[in-house]
Amino acid sequence: MKLYVTAIIFFLTVFLSSQSTSIAQEDLVLAITGEDVSDVVDQFNHSQSVYRVTIRNEKYRNWRYAINQFRFSQKSVAKGSSDQVIDISFIDNNWLPGMIQEGWLEDITGKIPQAQNLISGLAEAATKDGKLYGFPFSNKGQVLFYRKDLHQKHGLKIPQTLHELEDNARYLMKHEGFDHGLTIHFSAIHLDVLPFLWSNGGGIMKNGVVNINNRENIETLTYLQSLAQNGILPGPETFEMLKESYGNAKKLFMEGKSPYIITWNNRITDFENSPIKGKFGILPIPSFSSGQQSFSVIGSWYFGINTFSKHKEGAIQFLNFFSKNATQLGLALDSTSFIPTIKSIYTDSRLTTYNTYLSDLEVAMSYMKHRLKHPQEPEINHVFENNIKEILIENKPVKPLLEIAQKRIISILKQAK
Repeated sequence: MKLYVTAIIFFLTVFLSSQSTSIAQEDLVLAITGEDVSDVVDQFNHSQSVYRVTIRNEKYRNWRYAINQFRFSQKSVAKGSSDQVIDISFIDNNWLPGMIQEGWLEDITGKIPQAQNLISGLAEAATKDGKLYGFPFSNKGQVLFYRKDLHQKHGLKIPQTLHELEDNARYLMKHEGFDHGLTIHFSAIHLDVLPFLWSNGGGIMKNGVVNINNRENIETLTYLQSLAQNGILPGPETFEMLKESYGNAKKLFMEGKSPYIITWNNRITDFENSPIKGKFGILPIPSFSSGQQSFSVIGSWYFGINTFSKHKEGAIQFLNFFSKNATQLGLALDSTSFIPTIKSIYTDSRLTTYNTYLSDLEVAMSYMKHRLKHPQEPEINHVFENNIKEILIENKPVKPLLEIAQKRIISILKQAK
């Protein structure tokens, strides 16, 4: 009899234990756009048995689609349904301000301990009123790559200002036969230009007020236009080629078509695996004039937790798993494009590629800045990007274009109210 009772107790214990495990199992949905995060998801799913993350088959096609999906989540919850709600979203940093304002992203302040160990500037893009609403995927920002070998060959000083960069570019174009001096992109061209505006005290808005037609912007963009007119920046035919692919700018630099390029820091591995390996260096994007601060544009994607998710605890566990030193180190060693967001990882000797350039990267990205940080940022940036193309590629007058842009942006803000 005792043996029979013992067997029943054992059976019930195993059954209830399996049932509790089944109940505790949570499936989370991650929606993505941009960079591949499947390795992180696979590692997380293998690390424990309580939560399982699946990547949504249909990606966010663009920021408008992403915002509509969040609106759909909000409406679904309002109707008492949460079956279609995405738990974690992988979103571009310029979508953050609008989503935070709408209340679509969960406040994760104090829930991710490693957030205190983030690379300077990365948390700022996802912060509002002292609260954190997203965790950066990669330490991505813009820097100036230059042909270090040619600077040494000709005894040229490292450019500290835009004027010095122009002088060097002219010299190298003459003596090395470069097609142009400084490569910038066609798509998202405004991101290459913003650091120059910032270093000269300009920008799109100031203290929440549209101020794109200010004196500093006119002065800086007029100077940049003169660089385009004099062949320092790519000509119309080159820009036409750059239009075909964002990566074509990278190819020009690797193929020796220009001595300078403004692009993202994760291009290091591309350049290391090209004919210019060992021949290039990294600098801050030079300030407009001597004594002014240089800036780097933040370009990372962020993990954000949907406010309407039923699985917030599991989502927090996923973000904490991703932020671990071991996870980020593994990703950095396995991927040619992942750049850790946690400061302490950069002391690891196994990060040989980045250790070679670490001190230069720290200087170049010491002042990282979000491009605008406004709820209507995508629409405003669209106006500004077209504005820059008209100035630098179509050679249209600067001041009238900035005045038109000023009116368009003000109109966008009025319509948003």
